[in-house]
Amino acid sequence: MDSIITDIVKIIKSESNVVAREKALLVYFSSLIKTLMARAL
Repeated sequence: MDSIITDIVKIIKSESNVVAREKALLVYFSSLIKTLMARAL
């Protein structure tokens, strides 16, 4: 859980453009959901 929060904070701090930040967060969450679903199955 701590690594997820750390990754989110890094993404937020690294992107200065709002659109780029939102896209980076979307990609991160999509990857996270994919990983969680793969582990659940």
